[in-house]
Amino acid sequence: MNRQRRILGSIAVITVLASLASACNRDDDKAVKGRNGPNGAAHDSVSDLALSEEGLGQIQIGMNLDDAVNMGLLNENPTMNPACDFVFPAVGAGIPEGVSVMVVKGKIVRIDVDTGSVTTEDGVKIGDTEDRIKSIYGDEVKLEPHKYIEGGHYMTVVGDSASAAGRALVFETDGKRVTMFRGGRLPEGKWVEGCSSRIDTSGRRDTWKLGELERVTRTFLTADWRYLAMLNFEVDPGVLRPHQPRGTKLDDHGGRYFVSLVAFLFLDTHVLTLPAFFHQNFEEVNLRFYVQRMVGKESRAGVVFIREMVPLPLVAGTARLTYNEPYRTVPMGHTIVDTDGELQSVEYLFGGPRDRCRLALHIDGPAQDMKPGSDEEFLSARGWGYTRQRDGGTIEYRVEHARWHVWAEARWELEGPLGEFYDEPFASIISGAPASAFIADGSAVAVHMPERIA
Repeated sequence: MNRQRRILGSIAVITVLASLASACNRDDDKAVKGRNGPNGAAHDSVSDLALSEEGLGQIQIGMNLDDAVNMGLLNENPTMNPACDFVFPAVGAGIPEGVSVMVVKGKIVRIDVDTGSVTTEDGVKIGDTEDRIKSIYGDEVKLEPHKYIEGGHYMTVVGDSASAAGRALVFETDGKRVTMFRGGRLPEGKWVEGCSSRIDTSGRRDTWKLGELERVTRTFLTADWRYLAMLNFEVDPGVLRPHQPRGTKLDDHGGRYFVSLVAFLFLDTHVLTLPAFFHQNFEEVNLRFYVQRMVGKESRAGVVFIREMVPLPLVAGTARLTYNEPYRTVPMGHTIVDTDGELQSVEYLFGGPRDRCRLALHIDGPAQDMKPGSDEEFLSARGWGYTRQRDGGTIEYRVEHARWHVWAEARWELEGPLGEFYDEPFASIISGAPASAFIADGSAVAVHMPERIA
């Protein structure tokens, strides 16, 4: 219940902030039919900040959270658990994507990096090999088996300077490459489950839970999802396993595993039944893969997001705080072309002038019902979302919508520097030819509050 209250409190704060910020940007809410120019904020700043055992830029280990908030570095979270919780960089602070900050009793104790461009002071980044870490740190690296990823490791480097005493860098790997890393104070830097475990002052290890979410039937968000453009790529399941949330199983269709690049329009958005003020209409582009979870005899077909992008910082912030979804804020635009009511093509743009990417699908003829057992049904008839949490757990949330109609076998175009938005191997995967491409008409949707399952 504590975590549920924190989620609801955070939603309320962000909703109020959205209304205030939107009042200053009334002209940004464009019509959704026809071409929209980039209608979001510029890319989050990507700086040359590097993580060390002592901190990241101005965010220093041991710093008071209040000081970091007053300096405009971190977001204030009035509903956080004072014993231990994570906070996120403030919008406009110049801190790259993928950073979160652990706070224990008002003090910053560690900084986590799970996506994006941040490196260590020695240049190590997500995607680097275990061999590279060993070549840089040598005998200083302590190797331990990963608790949740088979064959994976924790690679710990304890600080060797006077100022870094009692601090460490910890790299998590899938057995070959770095999947996330963190730096900070010990023992917190080695807490595998984040704030789900702690060590008391007597040295005895205790485990405590942030509060299991009770079943919540109240709908978090309603909207219309329209003009969904889907490019679908076959992948080796080994690529997906490091990203698979605990409690789920990779889902295959006839022995084939997929990732999908999906672009669509978010229209008439309401949060907790209230209109999202001037953030009601916007684009989203996401990269996702497919899982299932057995609950008794029920098989729940779900999705897991690798990356989600929207043009509005407050939308991304709400999703990160409520679901821990991997959102990024980028400028976006779209074009919908129809002739006499017949859809001809959809086009989505994401990125700024220097890294603009374009996804376009072209079709002929009317939409059709999805065929039972088809790829289109497997990829779009998904009623659940699953997200891995920073403490290693998993949340599940229900997504309700009608069965969609589709334009199958669409002609596709995808161009631009995809590596600016997606880490390897996914940038290379989606740079190749898709196994299928189609457009779904979409429908009204309802996204329910999350429930912790693992």
